[in-house]
Amino acid sequence: MNSHTGMSALLALSDKTAKSLSSRSEFAWTLIACAAALPWLIYVVAAYINLDFWYDEIYTLHHFVFVPISTIVTDYRAPNNHIFANILNHLYLYGLGIDDFDLLREPWKIRILMLFYTFLTFVYVYRTVRDFFDPLAGFLAVIILGSTLPSVNFTVQVRGYTLSMTLLGMILYYNLHYYRSGSRISGFLVVALTSLLFYTIPSNIYVTAPIFIYWLSRYLFSRSRNKYAQPDRRLTSNREIELAVMVVSGIAVATVWYIPILPKVIDNNMTRTSGMPNLSTITELMPAFLGHLISKRWLLLLPVLYGLIKIFRDKNQDYSGFYLLLILMVLPFLLSALRGDKPFDRTFIPLVIPFSMIGGISLKEAIKGFDVRFTSISLVLIFLAAIISFTFSVVYRDRILLSNLESGRHLQDITNNYYQNYYKPSALMKEFAEICQEESIFIIHKWDKMAMPRYLDYWLEIYGKTLKEWHKSPNLEIKKSWIRSKKPIYVFTNDANVQRLLESRYPDLSCKRITSPGQLGMVIECNHRDRPEESTLDRSRPWVALGRGWYATEYAGSLAYRWGSANNTLWLVNPYDTPIHMTLALTLASYETARPVELWHDRRLIARWDVQRPMRTYRIGVTAPPGQTRLRLRAPTTYDPQSQRELSVTALKVQLADYTATESK
Repeated sequence: MNSHTGMSALLALSDKTAKSLSSRSEFAWTLIACAAALPWLIYVVAAYINLDFWYDEIYTLHHFVFVPISTIVTDYRAPNNHIFANILNHLYLYGLGIDDFDLLREPWKIRILMLFYTFLTFVYVYRTVRDFFDPLAGFLAVIILGSTLPSVNFTVQVRGYTLSMTLLGMILYYNLHYYRSGSRISGFLVVALTSLLFYTIPSNIYVTAPIFIYWLSRYLFSRSRNKYAQPDRRLTSNREIELAVMVVSGIAVATVWYIPILPKVIDNNMTRTSGMPNLSTITELMPAFLGHLISKRWLLLLPVLYGLIKIFRDKNQDYSGFYLLLILMVLPFLLSALRGDKPFDRTFIPLVIPFSMIGGISLKEAIKGFDVRFTSISLVLIFLAAIISFTFSVVYRDRILLSNLESGRHLQDITNNYYQNYYKPSALMKEFAEICQEESIFIIHKWDKMAMPRYLDYWLEIYGKTLKEWHKSPNLEIKKSWIRSKKPIYVFTNDANVQRLLESRYPDLSCKRITSPGQLGMVIECNHRDRPEESTLDRSRPWVALGRGWYATEYAGSLAYRWGSANNTLWLVNPYDTPIHMTLALTLASYETARPVELWHDRRLIARWDVQRPMRTYRIGVTAPPGQTRLRLRAPTTYDPQSQRELSVTALKVQLADYTATESK
């Protein structure tokens, strides 16, 4: 069979219902849909999977993930707590033994969970359209979903939006499945998934309520128009009211789960309104949101509109499921406007699911009825148009973000997120931590006040440094005492004009940018003009530093030491491009009595010593890959009543005795 004949067979089969498809043709369409999703999944992995965390993600992880589950379900200090998503994140991270420092170094470890949700979203978008409309329409819906830049921007964000898209895709599938079959399992899943969607983000009520309104309206309309309807119609009418009850039951279940924090969920700075309808939600937010979803795909807009017209004129086919999708694209904005609300546009990001389904179904209707050759060419052109428009959207977005680097603007709409490109707080803070002086004054002027300190703490720990003086100065005020101290003053900002402003406002200061251009944010170093510049430390060779768990440095005469707790971090830093073999020398002494000390790398025990009270040096060879290697020194502790601390051993000297390059094989 040649390719033309094979395509003819597939297109002919696409006109049949999913249930009449053979397993072979169904498998073929599934493979085609997978191939259609692949370019965008590859792009997500390449561009987003290891992006540094931004403000909301760091806030979420710190306050609502790396905490007990009891805290997750009872702490609603901010709407960032997307509860069900955070419960899953908590179980995933603790199950794999991943801590916050692991994530700062390797964000992909949690973003891969978001990628799994994204994969499920593609599956349910395709499955819904294939089973209840058409396999070819399912293939086209996958293309629309993948080429919608706003949805791609949210695919691996560590928040509840990706999970919300997944849950909505599943809810739509099981709603339509119950409507067609009356399956009890599907009915149960409608209730369960609706409750989980609402429990993920409270604003998802704007998505779940329209589904309830749609089924209830259809039931009431059919009852008023068909009082003595045929048995088949009574059956579907009963299912409509049953679906309405199921959806509202799911909302009720989630409301019960919210009871511990319900007052804060209902009344917070994001939910308060004037009480009057806000028409700008309809006239401004809704058109802008739909414009973002179109994502420069103007070439596809005409065939989509043509397909919509054909659907509206077709009186021979039941498009009840399609009308549900259309209602979902309009009613959430109307409900929000009636509340007097005008939320962030990302509130409605789950609507990319019905948007993609509508696009796929409409495109299929637009090319329906043409010969196989024309249809085949149309499919290729649609795919190419989606790829080209998506590429153009990404290039255009990155151009906008690049233009914002020096201006200090940081856009945050669903297409142009400042953290999608050029946002590299880890690299920025690494560069700063390497050259900064500890006896200095650090000022936070503007920028990400959650992510930046976390990444700075991380790199300062690796470099074995401590910044002793921190200040927040949104108005860029520098005290005279800071200038008179002649200490270096570091200003973290995203405003390129800060250097000029500082020098004009404070003539005694000489300022310069000390971090590399081409990334969002910068560090400005200001020194008193009478103070000579000091050379920075040489970090071109391997080194070792004490990290978390160790208490502050103490002194006994000329002897410096640091007490350890039960779980202490040691960082080995290899600045070379190849692995090296290090000999780590630890001069330790136990608190009061001898105690066993274990040295771990990941989950592998690499050394065990019985550390005595007199100090002694312990050595071990370690092969360190390029970059940072974290070791954990664990030991039982004893309470010290004088310092009121739990103490294990003291580190008097931690150094590399020697290091050599490993032989390549």
